[in-house]
Amino acid sequence: MSIKLDLENSISFERPLTRVVKKNIRIENPHDTPLAFKVKTTAPKLYCVRPNSDIIPPRGTAEVQIMLQALKEEPALDAKCKDKFLILSTLVEGPLTTMNVTDLWNYVEREQKGNIKERKLRCTYSLPGQPSAAPSAPAVAAATTTTTADAPAVVAKKQTPKETEDEIKMREMEREISKYKKELETLREPTVVHEKVIVQTNSFPYGVIILFALLALAVAYFLNK
Repeated sequence: MSIKLDLENSISFERPLTRVVKKNIRIENPHDTPLAFKVKTTAPKLYCVRPNSDIIPPRGTAEVQIMLQALKEEPALDAKCKDKFLILSTLVEGPLTTMNVTDLWNYVEREQKGNIKERKLRCTYSLPGQPSAAPSAPAVAAATTTTTADAPAVVAKKQTPKETEDEIKMREMEREISKYKKELETLREPTVVHEKVIVQTNSFPYGVIILFALLALAVAYFLNK
């Protein structure tokens, strides 16, 4: 397995090119063993690479800065860059563990060429705001996942627009006004009091009462005589 880069197959430099243009590359060591890398270019006088070689610890990363020196004239928009970069890598094992990075690469390129892995990057020019280079596969997958995850949030936002909230508030106000109107009409209605007239009567029938009254009158008449 070779190194992992945050680029796919190319490295792009943004115009204008009449100034120094900087580009960073992240190199990842996916192994459980230290890894040494070395960066070469087909135009060493045109580019400055820092660092151009180093040793990355197991599962570690290294940042490499590539600077394109300012060109005297701006290339035509349809001009194609023919420059290329080559990143060499090898695992640091055995006798390599006691060497510094310079001696290590001198030894590997002389004695262990079969252990060297290569990654090639072609150079391109891009306009301001234009995607600089095709992202690596993990980056594309991450972007796709983010877009899919955000989709429900966008739909949910469209389902609850501001107009719908205003309509709900208006309906609540109408219900409150209707409630107050009913209470007001209730207060304006005349109060009807139904009185119950309770007629108490004794236990005697009306005929008996009349009979006693007639007898009383008769007795009073005879006594007056």
